[in-house]
Amino acid sequence: MAHEVLLNALDELGEDEFQRFKWILKEERLKDSSTIPWSKLENAKTLDTVRLMIQTYTPPEAVELTNKVLKKINRNDLVQSSSASSSGTKGTPRLAFMVTLAARVENHPPFFVLPCNHLSQRGRGVGF
Repeated sequence: MAHEVLLNALDELGEDEFQRFKWILKEERLKDSSTIPWSKLENAKTLDTVRLMIQTYTPPEAVELTNKVLKKINRNDLVQSSSASSSGTKGTPRLAFMVTLAARVENHPPFFVLPCNHLSQRGRGVGF
């Protein structure tokens, strides 16, 4: 399921942004990890790029690296911090939160997940 989250993030990029993402990705590394060769990334579509990232890195590393590259191409809107950052604690990037959530529900029966802002509106009589 982590691959779906990464794919959704990369799908938000325009073609030029995606090319810049891959160009930076080929140079980026996490600690002692390897890099993905440009020969594999150059003609890769979004799905191929996600597959290469998952094959090269663990899902959390792929998310961390994706966030790092997204920041470098000025797509901070895809790496927004959760509400935890407003409470003074270090925020979890939205993408990392989504991967964590996906990993937790992957082995459970399907259920509906609604964004928090759609659950109930206090004082409006909307609820379940």
